[in-house]
Amino acid sequence: MAFLKDWKRMWKGDCFCYEYHFWRHQFLDPGGIALARRLHEDVRALKVMGIHGMAEDGSQRSYFPTGLCFNVYGETLFDPTVEYDELLKDYFSHAYGESWTLVRDYLDSLKNAVPYAYYFGLLSKDTERGKYYNPDMLSGARLMKKIIEDFTPVIEKNLDQEQRASAVAWQLLKLHSLSAYKFAEMTEYKCVGEDDKADEVIIESVKEMSKKEKYYERYYDHFLYFRTLKNFMNNKDLLDNVP
Repeated sequence: MAFLKDWKRMWKGDCFCYEYHFWRHQFLDPGGIALARRLHEDVRALKVMGIHGMAEDGSQRSYFPTGLCFNVYGETLFDPTVEYDELLKDYFSHAYGESWTLVRDYLDSLKNAVPYAYYFGLLSKDTERGKYYNPDMLSGARLMKKIIEDFTPVIEKNLDQEQRASAVAWQLLKLHSLSAYKFAEMTEYKCVGEDDKADEVIIESVKEMSKKEKYYERYYDHFLYFRTLKNFMNNKDLLDNVP
């Protein structure tokens, strides 16, 4: 921001921000809610800083588990005064129908179970043991697994939707529940320093999601998914040799 301020003393023309919200951040946000709110805040801040727009470097297949982030991004760029809760209600009610509040609460619960900052390595209790070492996260990881287990029957109940868009939305939630559960399981081991076991869970997750990629590749970027998980691994060579 300091560089921008100095630059604008000489340049009075148009300028925009170049960002990476849709690179790997979506895979570090199990519910997709934390990133959506961050996008809303960041886009709103553009006008305050005298910036006239934003370009994103990232995957266009970032609709996993929902398209809320892209929706918030586009709508807020168009109208910075729009409220986040208004956007969420509009998107979820159209995507999930009558049960949209259940989905909102479910994804919000996943967001609250383990802090978003943890998955960026910002909450380590002992950096010598690793940037993801934090036993305080164990209860949250276990809670995340329970939240997914409890919500699975709701997903199964709603898979048969009259509108195709809603059917796809609920199917994506089902696929997401598989990866999110493994993500929570990885966290269980990673936060207490059991790195080898965390590596095993990551390998299992990548294999399982690979089998389903062809059905969901329009919405879900498998390459970025496993490249993101690789950052958590103690032995990164294992992932390169997965059959």
